[in-house]
Amino acid sequence: MSATFPVRVTRFAVVGMMLSFSGCLIIPHKAQLMSGVIIPEKATKPLVIGESTRIDVLHQLGRPDIIEHDGRVFAYRWTMTSLGWVLVAAAPNGPGGAAAGDIPTDQYFVLIEFDNAGVMRRLGRVHNEGLPGNPEKTIKPWIDKGRSAPEAQEAPP
Repeated sequence: MSATFPVRVTRFAVVGMMLSFSGCLIIPHKAQLMSGVIIPEKATKPLVIGESTRIDVLHQLGRPDIIEHDGRVFAYRWTMTSLGWVLVAAAPNGPGGAAAGDIPTDQYFVLIEFDNAGVMRRLGRVHNEGLPGNPEKTIKPWIDKGRSAPEAQEAPP
């Protein structure tokens, strides 16, 4: 046995211990806004299907996050988080490090459709649980639902 054997064993043990103390931890917390602006139901109450115009909607809710179908659909969205993550990494020759962040868990939409004259035809709310994906996957089915029932009017839930 050489004199370096105990050093190698010690280094191996230290690296093994540091790896066992490194990891990622998911931490639930109270829901928090990650992006966008929350639009409460009371903000859409003054908007009247069949009467309110694009201008009325813009004055009441502000600029939409997404505009679809040549301005016929406004989409307002916000993302919430109720999970956070912490990553701790140990390093053999230093203090290591840590990082933290939030995981998006819920995406909300207020969707408004206008007719050719710019009058509000439909207003709806959609909530997607889980990691936010492409907003088109939420908006398109809502638009298609309105096309299948052209005179349908939707009230906010």
